[in-house]
Amino acid sequence: MQYFLTNQIEVWYILGAVLMIIEMYLGGTIGLFFAGIAAFCVALCMKFNLIALNTLIDQVGLFFGFFCLWSIMLWKPTKHLLNIGNAKEYHNIEGGIATVYSNDLKGENLGKIKWSGAVCKAKLAPSGKNTVLKKGDNVTIISVKNNIFIVEK
Repeated sequence: MQYFLTNQIEVWYILGAVLMIIEMYLGGTIGLFFAGIAAFCVALCMKFNLIALNTLIDQVGLFFGFFCLWSIMLWKPTKHLLNIGNAKEYHNIEGGIATVYSNDLKGENLGKIKWSGAVCKAKLAPSGKNTVLKKGDNVTIISVKNNIFIVEK
């Protein structure tokens, strides 16, 4: 707690970075990205003395204010960017041959395939739900939805 009291600006910078790193690994949650931006904004306000933020309650209040502001301003643009994967722009991928990269690809569980040197998330097509594919099996890519490859044997 003493570190937080003496290095408040650095703690907000670290919090912002950690939130954005978690967002990168989880992917698609958007909220942690907005929270990371909000933490950076609080740190910048404190660094340049834009607002007197002497207590933790003031800082947390400003954090939630920035979080709401960034959420309102960036919600639709980021949702649009995340939904670009729904577009039918995968003509060069559909019909391609890939190799099962994860241990097993079965049922509705997500697995991994290797296509054109890249490891990608994949799941079986509805027609092959009862099929179990082992690591190294070749599969045909049927479609791509939300950056998840739909494959069949």
